[in-house]
Amino acid sequence: MNDPERGKISANISLFRMYAEKKDHDLAGVLVNDYYGFRIDYSSVGQLFSYLDEFLDYVNFPMAATRRRTFGESAPEKREAMPEHVKDVEDGAIPDRQPDFILHVQFRQGATWQGTLRRADRQTTRRFRSELELITLIMNALDIERGKDL
Repeated sequence: MNDPERGKISANISLFRMYAEKKDHDLAGVLVNDYYGFRIDYSSVGQLFSYLDEFLDYVNFPMAATRRRTFGESAPEKREAMPEHVKDVEDGAIPDRQPDFILHVQFRQGATWQGTLRRADRQTTRRFRSELELITLIMNALDIERGKDL
């Protein structure tokens, strides 16, 4: 796993292959970031948002809009250790299939996320403006028949 602390952080740090499946009206799966070589396993919607938000806070990208920004010198924020739920890609099994989605978190404004969600099997992309809209897109896509659009 590449260490985001050792070098410059690329925008690819917030781009994930997403493997997802519905389990008892909830969501479980794994997020994989190929550029940095890490994975995040989740077993519920709450874990997905919590774990990914902790990681994005750790790398400070995209920067949360609720944080103070300045042009001048500011005391650097102390980074804690990499969140424990972020694992090296080799540390676990990744499904042997095409990912369900490509998730790109581009902004974190208004205490929520904005970005794009692409269906990997159809190459269709939808923008989301909130975590609620993101989870609605994911759940609807997992529910619909193969012949219908996202």
